Amino acid sequence: MTKFFFSLILLIAYANVAYANVSSELSVLRKSVFKIRTTSVAPDFRRPWKHFAAQSSYGSGFYIGDGKILTNAHVVSNQRFVTVQKDGDPTPQQARVLFAADDVDLALLTVEDPSYFKNLSKMQFGPLPKLLSPVECVGYPRGGEQISITEGVVSRISYRAYAHATYYEHLLVQVDSAINPGNSGGPVLQYGKVVGVAFQGFSDAQSTGYIIPVPVIQRFLADIKDGQYDGTPIDGLTTQDWALISPTARQFFGVPGQNSGSFISHVGHSSFLKDHLKMNDVLINLDNNEVGIDDKINWRGERVDFRVLIDLKLPGESLKASVVRDRKIMNLTIPVTKNPIHYESARKFERFPKFYTYGGLVFSTLSLNLLQSWGQRWFYDSPTPLRYIHTYAPLQPLPGIVEDVVVLLGRMPNAVNSYVQTPLYSIVKSVNNQPVTDLAKLKELISQSQDEYINIDYYYWETPSLLRKADADKAQADIVKTYQIHPEEFLGQEL
Repeated sequence: MTKFFFSLILLIAYANVAYANVSSELSVLRKSVFKIRTTSVAPDFRRPWKHFAAQSSYGSGFYIGDGKILTNAHVVSNQRFVTVQKDGDPTPQQARVLFAADDVDLALLTVEDPSYFKNLSKMQFGPLPKLLSPVECVGYPRGGEQISITEGVVSRISYRAYAHATYYEHLLVQVDSAINPGNSGGPVLQYGKVVGVAFQGFSDAQSTGYIIPVPVIQRFLADIKDGQYDGTPIDGLTTQDWALISPTARQFFGVPGQNSGSFISHVGHSSFLKDHLKMNDVLINLDNNEVGIDDKINWRGERVDFRVLIDLKLPGESLKASVVRDRKIMNLTIPVTKNPIHYESARKFERFPKFYTYGGLVFSTLSLNLLQSWGQRWFYDSPTPLRYIHTYAPLQPLPGIVEDVVVLLGRMPNAVNSYVQTPLYSIVKSVNNQPVTDLAKLKELISQSQDEYINIDYYYWETPSLLRKADADKAQADIVKTYQIHPEEFLGQEL
């Protein structure tokens, strides 16, 4: 009995020492966690020369050394004024955004006075955490002013879409700690090291949060070393998982084994893979990882989508792939290149969207932001042609379209355009039979035209817009004044 109590006392003593060490470590690390306040102004994509009222929001961030604070891009999106505040310091400091990568929802901040970071500990990065391993989420969630530390465990590692831009998919880690507003951008720790950045929750599930893991963070930091952010590679692959579960299909395409092979049904025009992979190829191996019929690979102890290998590559690196093509195995070495200019299906974050006005007609560009101005049911309520082009532009763009899909956004009534009957949200095709490839080209064709009339044609046989050029040129100043489109409000944005 005495031996039992002695062992129990030792166990309690060890626990107290461990708790004291953890508490001491957290007391040091918490000084490197910041409360971030952002005043943001979101543009009105239906009236691109206007914006909505300014709003304030809070988030978190942490010090990674060299005078830099890491946080989420959505914490500082549409920012006009940003401050950071250290734990225990009553005075906020104005900060500026060095980089904001909306596709991976990461941003880097700094302040003008380098002494602000004096005596702060640089947070160190750890590995990809294992399932059921413990983590602590540190930040400033709503519900109080003080720093908050909550415990949880890793419950899932997967490859899914990030909510900020709503289009890009990346590696992410699910934890059973709720990620609340204000937690975003804060560090998620394991044994004193950062294993992720808190960034989004799941409102339909209890105690479910998601963190951006270290491999994605390290790729972002490596990408910006040259002073610019190039973005994650566009794979552009449409695959049919489980298409090769049938023995007949495997025999037909000549695929070896029983469980490998991802069937490629399309390669997007903006993908760096388009000159290397083809429709009907069967991808069986990627960077020495067997690709299964479920489109997944065994990677770092987890089974995740093979695209994670592509997503973490940097321009200048290469990708090794083995494919079955015409019943023969081909081994390819594919160079990873910068993403080309293309139509992006993700949300945009900018001061004002691009637009151009002529003769009272307002032209802008198609974007997910514009579609979402129809509300949460935008996929049902927004104009059908816009939804169609937005959905299929990455697969099959309109002829000549590279980046901008030009849309007739509005008509400001004036005598010069009183007989224009073109439906709003029509997609511009040409001006006087000259193709419009982007918004700048539209302006160029109109402003440099020597014709008496400006004839703007649209896709899908919409009614053309006809304007007498002399009358439209003369009315332009009056229209701008009447509808209060002041150039100083969109300096650098109107084309």
